[in-house]
Amino acid sequence: MLGQTFEKLTVLEQAPSNARGDSRWVCRCDCGNEVTYLGGSLRSGRAKSCGCGRVRLSRDPERIAQRFWDQVEKTEACWNWTGRLVGAGYGHFYDPAGVGPETVMAHRWVYTSLVGEIPADKEIDHLCKNKKCVRPDHLEAVSHSENMKRIGRKKTHCVRGHDIAVLGRTGRACTACRREDARAYQARKRLASLEEGGAY
Repeated sequence: MLGQTFEKLTVLEQAPSNARGDSRWVCRCDCGNEVTYLGGSLRSGRAKSCGCGRVRLSRDPERIAQRFWDQVEKTEACWNWTGRLVGAGYGHFYDPAGVGPETVMAHRWVYTSLVGEIPADKEIDHLCKNKKCVRPDHLEAVSHSENMKRIGRKKTHCVRGHDIAVLGRTGRACTACRREDARAYQARKRLASLEEGGAY
C-alpha cells in the first residue's frame, strides 16, 4: 500500500490497527491534509479524499442537534426518524462532532444525548418495537442476551397467520407451516413419480 495513490490520496505510512485488527493507513490528500483510513476503504474506493471537496457540516453541537431533530417526525406514540435508514431499518445520523464513528445509529445518538452514555456491554432495545423510533422513553439499554430474548418474544404469528411454537433451543418456527410445507413437498414428489410412470 505504501506509495500507492487512491484518487486524491497518497499512502504515506501504516497506522496502528483498529480494535478489530483492521489495517489503517496515513494518507496525504492533494490539498495537503493528512488523514487516516482503513485499507478496505481505500481499496474499495469509498475513501477518495480528506473530504476537502465536500461541504463541511457544522461541528457546533446546537446546529448538529437541530439537524437531527429536523429529521424526526413526532407522533403521539413514537418519534419516527425520517432521515437515512440502514438495511436493517434503523436510522443513521452523521455527527461530525461526536466521539467515535461520525455516522451513528439515530436511536443511539438520541439516547446518548438525552439519557446518558451507553455502557460498553449494553445495546439499545426499542420497547415500542419500532426501529425508526428515537423517543427516549421508548429506548432501554439492555444486555445482548436480553435483547435477543426480547426479539424472540416479539413474533407471535407467522406470515401465514399461524400461532408460532418454539422449536428446539434457539429460534422460533411455525409448526403449522412446517407441516404444510412437508405435505406440499410429498405431493410434488408423488406427482413427479406418477408423471414418470413409476410407482410411488
